[in-house]
Amino acid sequence: MLKLLLGRAGTGKTRALLEAMAAGDGRPQILIVPEQHSHSMERQLCAIGGSRVSLFAEVLSFTRLANRVFSVYGGLAAPALDGGGRLLLLCAALKSVAPELRVYQRPSRKPAFLSGLLATVDELKSCRVSPEQLIRAGEESEGPGGDKLTDLGLICGAYEALAARQGADPRDRLTRTAEKLKEHPWAQGMDLWLDGFTDFTPQQQEVLRHLMRQADSLTVTLTCDHLEEDEGGAGIFSPARRTAAGLLRLAAQEGISCEVEHLVPDWDKRCEPLRQVEKQLFAHGEAEPVSCQRRVELLGALTPRSEVEQAAAGIRRLLRTQGLRCRDIGVTARDLSVYQPLVEAIFPRYQIPVFTSAMTDILDKPILTLVTAALDTVANGYRYDDVFRYLKTGLTDLPEEDRDLLENYVLKWNLRGSQWTQKKPWAMPPKGYGAAVTDEDRALLERLDRARRQVAEPLELLRKNQNRTGVGQAICLYSFMEEIGLPQRLEDRVAELHRREQPALAEEYRQLWEILCRGLEQCAALLGETPMELEEFSGLFRLVLSQYDVGTIPVSLDRVTVGETTRETGHPVKVLFLLGADDVSIPK
Repeated sequence: MLKLLLGRAGTGKTRALLEAMAAGDGRPQILIVPEQHSHSMERQLCAIGGSRVSLFAEVLSFTRLANRVFSVYGGLAAPALDGGGRLLLLCAALKSVAPELRVYQRPSRKPAFLSGLLATVDELKSCRVSPEQLIRAGEESEGPGGDKLTDLGLICGAYEALAARQGADPRDRLTRTAEKLKEHPWAQGMDLWLDGFTDFTPQQQEVLRHLMRQADSLTVTLTCDHLEEDEGGAGIFSPARRTAAGLLRLAAQEGISCEVEHLVPDWDKRCEPLRQVEKQLFAHGEAEPVSCQRRVELLGALTPRSEVEQAAAGIRRLLRTQGLRCRDIGVTARDLSVYQPLVEAIFPRYQIPVFTSAMTDILDKPILTLVTAALDTVANGYRYDDVFRYLKTGLTDLPEEDRDLLENYVLKWNLRGSQWTQKKPWAMPPKGYGAAVTDEDRALLERLDRARRQVAEPLELLRKNQNRTGVGQAICLYSFMEEIGLPQRLEDRVAELHRREQPALAEEYRQLWEILCRGLEQCAALLGETPMELEEFSGLFRLVLSQYDVGTIPVSLDRVTVGETTRETGHPVKVLFLLGADDVSIPK
């Protein structure tokens, strides 16, 4: 049986679901939630059902569900590609079919083109579109559109053929799960529950189709007030309504009975000012003024820094006067990129422990910046920006004072290219053109020339590499890292961070080193003897590194959680600070 549990936010859908699971009659209970909600949902389930609930109830994501099915029926030990390996394999697939391409032949030679193409491949896989379907659609279409579809079909076909030999694509995990469920009754005798989803991809729908056939019951919670679509089909609950309609069609196709239950909010238990905000925020016409009773406060600020400082002061006041814990307070923003650096700088000054739940650009981390900047320095002819992006990571052996003196001298004389690698020493006056050279200046010139050679010597290993293949460039890059003493320097940095009681940052450094080594291993294994100049390798390796993520967990539970609104829905708090609540951010 399929059951839909509908209700607006705050009507108690999740609690009703967890209470029903905890009161199960002995059958296995499986709750499926989005990846980022699994930990908090496990805690809520144990809080409601007690310790005994773990005997028969379990919280899974779709990824962990796939692993559970593979562990029972085989497939868990199959080799799988990681993000960098997928991108390199796509590069190899492009080169193998390049002569046959009509539209993408020229862009296929550019490494930056691969990132957009990989996103397209991911979308096609999530929608269960096969290469054969693309080629057939291209043949039936005319003009450039048909040529594009044909090219995509050829590229995807070559990619899947290579993936079959090198390792399974993780994007096919749910497709393989559906195939296993088609043959084996894994969910037989279970009650399945789904919470926290707005919609499902075609891959997930196919998995749900087989689970629906096998399980005793399948219950899905959706945030909407009713199934009837609003006029124009553009209401705030339209995505959930379309999902509900799709699930009902799926059940009808399988001949499975359906039930729809509507939960009505208990307004007596809701904060009246918040209820008025919910009622009038998206209402048409003029909003009626209501008494906020200090439950809803609007604070004005001239700058984002002032916003964050007001939030920090408000949190300190709540901790002192209201008896709240840090974990009871959340801070969120629609675009966290503006506020995250400010929060991480200001909150510690107010002695507020904070955990930032946000995705950051991994290439901005010092370790990876050092490597990518070193490659860019050699590939682009020792440009000022590349050289000092490399030196300012703080992971080279050049002292800071020498680095600053060197930067001033390079800017004054606009030095680049062969001037960094020339054999004769630098002799231009440090004070500028036409200035007299004193004994002090000569001593400074010797110091600058010594620093210049110290910087250029290991970089020249990359430029003079004779093995211009994928594996050759990867080996040369690792030799460069050993030459500058990067492994030992990182080990010292991690030990120092542990001494400073910064375990999260120390763990991040450890992960970044592993990512760097894994990326080099993938390049060596998948590119092999493919001819590759340093410029192409530099761009491709940057893209490979961008495919990895760094994960951190809170070092303690009692911390203020900071995150984007799209990532914070699974963390219940008693007080919420919404930063950047302007007319641009809120409609998003």
